[in-house]
Amino acid sequence: MSTRRRQRWLAQAHRADSTGRPRPGWGVLGQATPPAAAVVPGANGRIVFQSTRDGDFEIYSMGPKGELGKRGKKARKLTSNNAADFAPAWLPDGKRIAFASGRDGNNEIYVMNANGNNQTRLTTNTVEDFAPTWSPDGTRIAFATSESTESNQVFSMAADGSQRRRLTKGSGSSAFPDWQAKP
Repeated sequence: MSTRRRQRWLAQAHRADSTGRPRPGWGVLGQATPPAAAVVPGANGRIVFQSTRDGDFEIYSMGPKGELGKRGKKARKLTSNNAADFAPAWLPDGKRIAFASGRDGNNEIYVMNANGNNQTRLTTNTVEDFAPTWSPDGTRIAFATSESTESNQVFSMAADGSQRRRLTKGSGSSAFPDWQAKP
């Protein structure tokens, strides 16, 4: 059995505020949105980030040198619609990006190729899904779901949207999962 197969994976759930709702002055996800909100993959060196530079949240990618300086190139816009596209996360091999989008009436989880093509919706429900993150082996996506006005919970699903499983329970709100290889 290969070393890669013997590794185990875990998802860490970070607690949101007690209501799970965005507070005034906070970003789309209910927490302060950092200026870059960027994720850097190891495989292709590109940076993916959300930006409101066109008026609403869209997803962009750029090279590791950014947009500034002599060798900087303008970031490439990967999504374009009138809804918020946010919280991008690279597949560990750098070939695909998971993200959340409100384009179909409420926030759902989508995936797309690294160049922005083949945008595919993975979740379909009446609650808000957000904060996707890939497992280190690329076979699963963990994400948060607002089950009610009182609670967010963490779920995972296969990379194609099947095999949805709840990972957290109890009172309070759990959100913003992040995968890590188990030591």
